[in-house]
Amino acid sequence: MKEYLEYLTKHLPVRFSKRQKQNAAAWISDEMEKQGYLCETIRHKKYFTSVRNIVAGNLKQAKTIIVVPYDTPSRVFWHKFLYYPLDGNLSARKSLFPMYVPIFLLYFLMLALMYGIPYFMPTPEAVSAAYIAGIVLLVLIVALLAKGIPTRKNAIYHAGVATALELAASLEKEQKRNVAFVFTDQNSGKFYGAYYVRLRLDELKKSAQVITLNGVGAGGELVIGYTKGQKKNAQELIKAAGKHHRVASKSMDSEMLVQSAMQYFPKGIVVASGVYDEKHNLYIDRLRRNHDDQVYEKQLEVIVSMLKNNQK
Repeated sequence: MKEYLEYLTKHLPVRFSKRQKQNAAAWISDEMEKQGYLCETIRHKKYFTSVRNIVAGNLKQAKTIIVVPYDTPSRVFWHKFLYYPLDGNLSARKSLFPMYVPIFLLYFLMLALMYGIPYFMPTPEAVSAAYIAGIVLLVLIVALLAKGIPTRKNAIYHAGVATALELAASLEKEQKRNVAFVFTDQNSGKFYGAYYVRLRLDELKKSAQVITLNGVGAGGELVIGYTKGQKKNAQELIKAAGKHHRVASKSMDSEMLVQSAMQYFPKGIVVASGVYDEKHNLYIDRLRRNHDDQVYEKQLEVIVSMLKNNQK
C-alpha cells in the first residue's frame, strides 16, 4: 500500500491534463497486469469532453466490479469546501458558492474595466491600451474557468487508486476471476466516466455487484453507503471487515445519488470515510484546496481486507 501511495504522490501527483491521465492510465494498467489482469483502456468523446477509462478484468464474468476514480479535480478558490461522499445532491448544494467565487470576481473585474479605467488614465491612448489589456485578461480568466486549475495535493484521490491496486495484489487466483476493476475518468459534472461504465454493463446485460471507492482514507468514520435493495450486501461487507474494526452503514435514497457517479449505479454500494456533521451526514473538508496531504493507511488496509474477505 505504502509503495503505491508514494509512487502516486511523487510521480503522478496530478492527473488533470490529457497527458497526465495518459501517464496515469499506462502506470495503472502496468500494475494491474503484473497481478494477472488483462487491461483495456476505453476512450470516449462526449461533446467537448474526452473520457479515458481503464478496465481490468472480465466485466462479463465478474460478480463484483470495483469502480475507482483515478483523475484529480480542479482547484476550489475558497477557504471552506465540504464534500459529502454519500450524498451527491448535498455536495452540489454546498459547493455552489465556493465553485462560483471566480465568476463573482470576473463580474467585478468587468465592472472595473467598464467604469473604473477611464478615471485613472491620463490620455485616450492609455485608456485604449488599458481596455485591450483588460480584455486579454478577461479572456484568460474565462479560459481558466472553463478548463479549471488543477489541485496540487490529492492524497485522498491517490488513496482510492492505491487501495484498488493493493486489493488486486491480495486476491487469490479464483477471486480474481470474480472481481473486475474500472478506473474512471471525468469524476465531476456529468460524471461521464461512470456513465460509460453503465453503458458497457448495459451492453453486456450485466447485473454484477458494483462497489465504488469514494473518499477513502480520510480518517474518521469508515462507512458503507448502500442503495435500495443493497442493505444485506452492506451488512455482509461489514461482517467481512471483522468485529475488531468499526464500520458503519448508511442508507442512500434516490435524491442522494444525483450529482454523483452513483446516479448510474442505483443498485450499488459506496465505501467512504470522513466525519459526521450535526445532521449525521458524512463529509470531508480538505479536498480541492491543496490541504489534501494526509491519508490514514490503516483505514485503507481495513478496506482491502474487508473487500477481499467478502469474496466467497
